[in-house]
Amino acid sequence: MIAASETIAGMLVWAAIAALDGNAVEYQPGQDPCVEAAAFDAAADSAEAERARRRCRLQTFNRKLAFERQAKEAEQAKARELWLKDYVAAHRPVRDVRSFGVDGFLGVGLAAYGLAAVWIPATALEVEPWIGWSEGSFVDFAIGSDAALVSGDVQDSRFVVGARAKWLIRPSNLTPFVSGGVGAAWADIQARAYRGGGPDWRTGSGRAHLLTASAGMQYTTSGGIRLAAEYFVGWPFYSQAWTNEDHSPHDEELRLMWRAKLDDDRHGLRAQVGFGF
Repeated sequence: MIAASETIAGMLVWAAIAALDGNAVEYQPGQDPCVEAAAFDAAADSAEAERARRRCRLQTFNRKLAFERQAKEAEQAKARELWLKDYVAAHRPVRDVRSFGVDGFLGVGLAAYGLAAVWIPATALEVEPWIGWSEGSFVDFAIGSDAALVSGDVQDSRFVVGARAKWLIRPSNLTPFVSGGVGAAWADIQARAYRGGGPDWRTGSGRAHLLTASAGMQYTTSGGIRLAAEYFVGWPFYSQAWTNEDHSPHDEELRLMWRAKLDDDRHGLRAQVGFGF
């Protein structure tokens, strides 16, 4: 629309010049009007010289219109590019530019507190190795058959390491997520068993291999502060325990006692706070 109106304006100017002169202006294809006009002496006032000068002025006017049109189109294109850049920057999640982080967490369940390192290789993916500790309270257990039932309570002091991958579902700073991972736990175990008489204290150590899963919400501020809350589950699919008294390679009874503690801590909650950089 702009180009058409400028062309019409140029034609009207040309027609006005021609009308004032009273003669039709003849175009000579292939010859530059300004070169033709320069061939005449500055004092020449012949009809041919005047027509050449008018053609030169018209060419200069049209070139000015074309230059202004191109400049305006370039300015509009630059404005669109800047707008798009600002829009993307405003709606781009912070984790796209802060792909590393360090978090601390508090919780109940498998680990009561700990630290996590964060790597975000893609907008929807977060990789997180973590370590945690727990000083658990006593929980009740009952193992064996009715004829040889052993009951009591058990507690442990636990160290856990793990690694998991998070799927960040929405490409925004506030997003739900789900995760899956693996882990391993080492613990000092203390159990109190009752076998029809007084308590029988058992102490030992144990280790377990775990599968983990979680679901929650995560938010990252524009300054890079990371906040998350989640429901966390850990399944012990392998466990082993041994007593400190005889340094046995494996004590099945103590393992079953400790497994009751691991099962009790299977489900938990976790609140995580950190910083991305």
